[in-house]
Amino acid sequence: MSAYAPAMADIPQIKLALNETPFGPSPAAIAAIQADLAGLARYTGREVDDLTAAIAAREGIAAGQIVLGENLNVLGLYLSAQGGAGGTFVYSEPGYTALVDAVAPAGGRVIGVPLNAALENDLPAIAAAVDGTTRAVYLVNPHNPSGTVSDAALFVEAVHDLSSRTLVIVDEAYLEFVPDFAARTVTPLLREGANVAVFRTFSKIYGLAGLAIGYTLAPTLLAAALKQMGVGAFFGLSRLSLAAAIASLADGTYVDTVRAKVAAEREAWHALLRARPPLQRLAGQLRVLRLRPAACGRGGGARCPRHRYRPCAAGFRKLAAHFDRTARGECDRAAGRGRAAAGQLISQAIAAAGARSSIIATASRNTSMPASGLTPRSARWRRKARAPGTA
Repeated sequence: MSAYAPAMADIPQIKLALNETPFGPSPAAIAAIQADLAGLARYTGREVDDLTAAIAAREGIAAGQIVLGENLNVLGLYLSAQGGAGGTFVYSEPGYTALVDAVAPAGGRVIGVPLNAALENDLPAIAAAVDGTTRAVYLVNPHNPSGTVSDAALFVEAVHDLSSRTLVIVDEAYLEFVPDFAARTVTPLLREGANVAVFRTFSKIYGLAGLAIGYTLAPTLLAAALKQMGVGAFFGLSRLSLAAAIASLADGTYVDTVRAKVAAEREAWHALLRARPPLQRLAGQLRVLRLRPAACGRGGGARCPRHRYRPCAAGFRKLAAHFDRTARGECDRAAGRGRAAAGQLISQAIAAAGARSSIIATASRNTSMPASGLTPRSARWRRKARAPGTA
């Protein structure tokens, strides 16, 4: 009898929930790593200052407002500890939880606000959840896992207004995949002195996930407090990650190339969905598929109470193309036949996409939003509602 071996053990596996780029890092980043290998006997030194200076020049932010590292967990711990027992943190649910996961152990309380009908950050509902106990609002744009990108002008207005009431932390990990980045980033608010922190990472479009390097742009006092705790200090960062990040920032052409490649794969996905009427695509940074009721054999619009963010076969079944943990699994209210039909359709779509293209997770629609003026402000975002599937 032969030893047991998994049936797919010899097939390369990709964990789509991690949203890793298939294109890898910039050749300049690889060259920088190779050039620095001989220096591994030395501790990190001036590289911290070099990367900080490069980020400051790119962002138009003072070096004292830049904290290096993947800092979301640490930021959550710090803010919760400083806020004391009873402090609350508001975020969109389901969502990326790196920051809020660190809140409860330090005595904070998390308030999850469901996404709106368009699977976007529900900005009016988030504003309504903010009160005197709120220590911070955490927003991810483009959102993860839904992949939707909030309206540029309305999002900036909302962050501006919320920042007058509490700290607003905006995770822009995927924003560089969007062609109109400058119109959507909230960094200009920080430059104006707003109570806003912006998180960025080199793990996504720069292809450096294995080096775990990123940075936070924050108000001066918050950045100084984090640095006092040793966050972003040279002893917590590797020479190779810093060298690769510096080289990546300098190679803007490569980022443009990756963005264009992902856009091409996105269009291939759109063509696939158009060829299969039961599948409805949603505008977003990553693909979300919906099965219309006719496809799963059940009518009605009721949502499953056990899976409040994943409509069951009685309404719509939402499946994320990158199979994020928040969107996978089966709803036990779905009819067996409907579930089988849904699974077959999705399997066919995934197989067809794989045959055509190297990526399943694709980038944002090539929409062009006008840059929002930073003054004067309006409250349009409080009333704005967008229908599912709109840009």
